[in-house]
This record gives sequence, C-alpha cells and structure tokens, in this order.
Amino acid sequence: MLFEQALYSLPEILLGNDYSKTNYELGLVSAFSQVVLQELNGRNVLNPISCLTSEVPYKRSGYGSNRRVLRADLHLSQHTLRLGNELLSGYGWRHSNWLEAKFYRPSKSNGNTTGTALLLADLIRVTALTPIRHLDKYEQDDSSDACIIHSSNKPKKGKIHLNPLKSRQFDEKQKERSDTGKYLLHVYMGAPEQYIIRRRNKTKTSSAGIRTWTDVLLSEGSGQITTIDLINEGDTFMEVVGKKLKHLEFSCSIHNTIVSHHDKSNKNTYTCILTRVDTFNIAMTIKKQFHQCGLDNERNVIEELKHASYRALQNHIGENIGLKS
Repeated sequence: MLFEQALYSLPEILLGNDYSKTNYELGLVSAFSQVVLQELNGRNVLNPISCLTSEVPYKRSGYGSNRRVLRADLHLSQHTLRLGNELLSGYGWRHSNWLEAKFYRPSKSNGNTTGTALLLADLIRVTALTPIRHLDKYEQDDSSDACIIHSSNKPKKGKIHLNPLKSRQFDEKQKERSDTGKYLLHVYMGAPEQYIIRRRNKTKTSSAGIRTWTDVLLSEGSGQITTIDLINEGDTFMEVVGKKLKHLEFSCSIHNTIVSHHDKSNKNTYTCILTRVDTFNIAMTIKKQFHQCGLDNERNVIEELKHASYRALQNHIGENIGLKS
C-alpha cells in the first residue's frame, strides 16, 4: 500500500522545477526511493532510510551451476510500522516488498520488440524469484519449503489436491502466510503504447498474433494475464526473455495503479504505472519432469504440484531469465 501511495508523488520528483532531470533507469529508482522516503517520514517512522535497500539479491547463493545472482531494484521493509494484519493484507499490504523498475523514454528504437520483451522479463523475474518470506539479510535459505504446501497424493485429472507440508522451523500460523509483495514499476515518457508492441508479426521464428498481456499491464485496476504465449514469440524476443524459457507457462492476477498527465500524447510528461502481482501460476517441464506452482492469494501460500516444484522453477528461471538492459 505504501508503494501505491508514494506513486502519486513521483511526477513531482520527475518534473518539479527544483529537481534534476531523470534520463536513466537508475535515476527512476532513485526518484521513487525519494517519494517512498517522504511517505515513511510522514508516518514518523524511526530511521526511515533503513527501511529501503537497493539492488537486493533475490537469493544470495545464486541460481544454477554458475551461481548466477539476480537483484531487485528496490526493497521496502515495513516491519517497523507494526500495522500489518489479515484484513489489511486484502488490500495488498505486505511487510516485505520487492520492486523491479523499467523506464521508457524517446529513442531511435521506440516501439521495438526488445523493449516489450524487457517489460515481460521484469514481470516474470519479480513474480517468480521474490522469496516467500522475508528472512534475515534477505537470505532465502533451504528452510523456505516451510512456507510451501504440496501434493502428497497423485492428483486427479483436471484438479490439484494439496496438503500442508509439516514445518520444523515455522509454526502452523506462520507457515500459511507469505509476507512478501511483488511490484513492477514501469514509467513512460509520453504514451506507453508508443513503446510497447501489442501486435506480433509473423516471421521465420514467430507466429502472428496479439500480445494480450500488454493490454492488462497498461490498464487501470485489477486484471488477469492468462497467457504470455512465449511459444509463438520469435528469436529476437526470446533472446531478451531467455531462450530456455520458450515453453514456460505463466499467468498472474495483478492490480495497476496509474498516475498520468491529462494529455498522454504530450512527450514531455510521464505515465507512471505500478503493477502489483497478487496471484500467479507457473508451469514448465524441466529435465523431463513437469513442475507447477502458484500463489494462493487468500492464504498467501505457495501451492505446488509436487515437492520441490517451486524451487526447481525458481532455479531454472533464475538461471535463464534475460539480463536487464
């Protein structure tokens, strides 16, 4: 909720007379950090700057055999506010909030496939790699399975039957809650539609079609991304997202908060969109083993088809997702 409230002050930092002009993604993260800090100061939070951390690793030990370390652009800890409860969680309140940012501004390559793919890669990254729980020093250790429930029986066709996994570290109440929020901040100079390509043209490696997920990411309010259709994307797109994720099945429910100028076509103004991921479902065959997991928003727990599916999907995505650009 605090990220959403801070978003309304972002244009002030980006366009205000006494603020320096922002031209790069790092400057956007810095500007957003300033407005979040203003919100924390307004709540009289003790030592508010300690609540914010930039370039936080999703997993310190890294992903895959090469121990590839990926970092979120910004992390906000709200533990010191002591406000969280079950009712607030229904509004999107989370104690630990992870954010990726993408900044689009005019260039010779406006409206290219790469920019569209980068937005999707950031969405997949923050959705799949954000730890289930906020642990000391942001470390996601092997005990994170305590927050997962899995199937102990063979699922019937068309339905996944899930049973709770007994925890040795967390009690039952803790096990059934994830305290992490997943956010994607995407800011556009001028109209977003000039940067994000909705229509996919037919090429030697791709099929023609509509990227319906772009409509959901650019629309106000709640929405459902039912498919990202990577199987029909071409080589250029998949080089950005990650070629080994071609068969990734990904869906999620999101909520967008949008702050924009009344004239979106004005190239000197910004459209600021904050996307919060509320639920997700990911599935893929990895080394001839089918894995599937998802986030249940009502209980804030990860559900997986079989034990260690969530970890297997995280490791595969973390090892192969495209790097930022």
